Amino acid sequence: MESWLTRRISTDGRAGLMFLLDTNVISELRKVKAGRADAGVAAWAQAVETGSLFMSSISVHELELGVRLMEHRDFEGRILPVDTAWWWRPAT
Repeated sequence: MESWLTRRISTDGRAGLMFLLDTNVISELRKVKAGRADAGVAAWAQAVETGSLFMSSISVHELELGVRLMEHRDFEGRILPVDTAWWWRPAT
């Protein structure tokens, strides 16, 4: 059975380098196109093979949480709860 790890073995039998990116590195790499990324991080990422970069499910969770927090930041103190009592209130 082939797994993600066995696919990383080259034809000559040597394992290729794999990088598990931390959430802060992924966040920094997202700034590259806008020209706001740290120059060192951007240069490093450009020097390595894209196929050798991986992220964990923990980073996915942290990024999703960060996006949700940022979406709500501008509405701090102004998010109204909508419950079933509100839903069933007749329109007036």
